Amino acid sequence: MGIGSAFPNIVENTIQLKKVNLLIIANSLHGEIPSRSQCRIQFDTNSLIDTHSICPYKDNMIRKIIPLTIAMMIGFHPVASMAQDTSGPTISKIIETHEDAVEVLYKKMRGKSREEQQKLYEAEYPKPDQAIESITALVLTNPGGSASLDGIDWLLRYSGQKGIDPALYNVLETHHLHSEKLQAIVLKMARSRTPETQNFLTTVSEKSKIKDARGAAILSLMKRIERDKEKEDEHTALSKTLFAEHADLIINGRNVTKSIKAEEKLAIGKVAPEIIGKDVDGKEMKLSDYRGKIVVLDFWGDW
Repeated sequence: MGIGSAFPNIVENTIQLKKVNLLIIANSLHGEIPSRSQCRIQFDTNSLIDTHSICPYKDNMIRKIIPLTIAMMIGFHPVASMAQDTSGPTISKIIETHEDAVEVLYKKMRGKSREEQQKLYEAEYPKPDQAIESITALVLTNPGGSASLDGIDWLLRYSGQKGIDPALYNVLETHHLHSEKLQAIVLKMARSRTPETQNFLTTVSEKSKIKDARGAAILSLMKRIERDKEKEDEHTALSKTLFAEHADLIINGRNVTKSIKAEEKLAIGKVAPEIIGKDVDGKEMKLSDYRGKIVVLDFWGDW
C-alpha cells in the first residue's frame, strides 16, 4: 500500500519529501523489524513509501510511517525532534567531551617545567579529528538546526588555513545567512585560504541582512590579504567599503574602523602623528619640534 494511494490529496498538494526526511522515517522503525528480516522499505516518485508485499511487519510499519510522513509534509515541529537520536552523541556533548579532555591535560601541565609541558602536550593533547568528523556529519544531517551554527563555530577553531568541509559553507549560506550569530563565525574565517571561504565571505558581505555580519565579512576578507603585495588594490577597495558602510562596527567592544585608521597612521614609513605634552621640566613640547632629529619615544603609565 503506497502513501500516495492512501492520501492522494495530501501528496498532490505538498512538496516532495527530501531524502533526509525519508531517512528519518526509516530510522524511526529501528527495533521494529528484526535485523535479519527480508523486509525492505522502498522509495519512489509514484509511491513515496512502500513495503515489500511479503513483509509480516507491513501493518506495523504502515501505522508508523503514515503519521510521520504526514507530519513532515505539513511541517509539524515534533518531527524535527524525532529526527535527533537522543541515544547518540549531540554536537554540544561532543564539544564538551573534547574541551573537558583538553582541560584535564592543561591541569596536568600546571606547575611543570616548560620542557615537561611540551612533552605532555605532544604526547597527550586530544586530537580533534574524530570530533571534527562527528560534528560535521551531525551538521549535515540537521543543517537548519540551531546547534549546527555552534558546531560550525567550533569547527572553525580547528580548521586553520585549510578551512572547514566545503559542504558546510552551503549549510551556512542556505540556512544561516541572516543569523545574528554569523558575525562571530565569519571573523574566524580570516585564517582560511580556501576559495570556498573567499566565496562565502563575499556572499555574506553582499547579501546578509545582518549589518554587523556584513562588516565582519569585509574585515575577514581584508585580513586574508593584508600582507599580499599583489592584492593591495583589493585591500584598499575593501577598506574604503568598510569605512563608508560600517564606520560604527564594534567587535569585542572596540570600534574596528577607528582602530584600523589608527594602525594605518602608525605603519612603518608613515609620518608619526602629532604628540603634544610636557617635558620633565614641565615645559610644553610637540613631537614636530624635533622633526629631522633622532627621537626616542617612551610611553608609560601608572595605574
